[in-house]
Amino acid sequence: MPELLRPDRSQGQRSLASLPFRAEDWLLAGFVALLTPALAAVEGVAGPFDADRPLQGLLRLIGACGAMACLASRNSDRPAEDHPILTEATAGPLIGGIALVGASGLAGLGLPPEPALGLVFIGALVLSPFEGHLPAIPAAVRRNLVAPFLLAAGGIFWSLVDSVAGETRVGDQVGGAPEILALTLVILVVASAIFYAMLIYAPRQIVEREGSPVQWMGRYAFFVACVAFGVSWLAVVGL
Repeated sequence: MPELLRPDRSQGQRSLASLPFRAEDWLLAGFVALLTPALAAVEGVAGPFDADRPLQGLLRLIGACGAMACLASRNSDRPAEDHPILTEATAGPLIGGIALVGASGLAGLGLPPEPALGLVFIGALVLSPFEGHLPAIPAAVRRNLVAPFLLAAGGIFWSLVDSVAGETRVGDQVGGAPEILALTLVILVVASAIFYAMLIYAPRQIVEREGSPVQWMGRYAFFVACVAFGVSWLAVVGL
């Protein structure tokens, strides 16, 4: 086929990567706005290391394993876009986030959380020197491997926000003590930004580097709004 008539797949991939919201954003939005509150209604709201949360614990453990499997591979269809993420500054937050989610998963299943911390850090040290020689699989498959981790991380953040909102009675502060309300909201925004960068943004950079700063700010705002919606409707129905 003449070169001028050959389909430009790379151009199509770049156009998809430039979309303001991708499939992961919509999946995560639905999870924190609808499914996570529903799980909390069934299993109860709990902290990230509370036991007797088998559904949430299993999802978090699967998510951590999927993220490690993604780290243990590279793109077969986009080799030029591969970057040694374990040797960059984002490696620290990324590994810490995977360890946190894995430990939370073990705790939810009633198991000691400490082994997850050690295994993730050891795994990262072993994989780091061999990033350019890891098994190559399609980028779409690697994105799917990371997806459960994003959901698990979003669920953990939802439970933290719900706990803070309940303890501080944010709704009761409206009109009563605006300075307390403002301080609470500032803390939530700062904490959520750090959490999002560590557990949502960094893992999504494993497969491909995409999205401008403006796009990521929009994705972050969308995520926070969906978390707030999920916390709000669960509080309204009184569960």
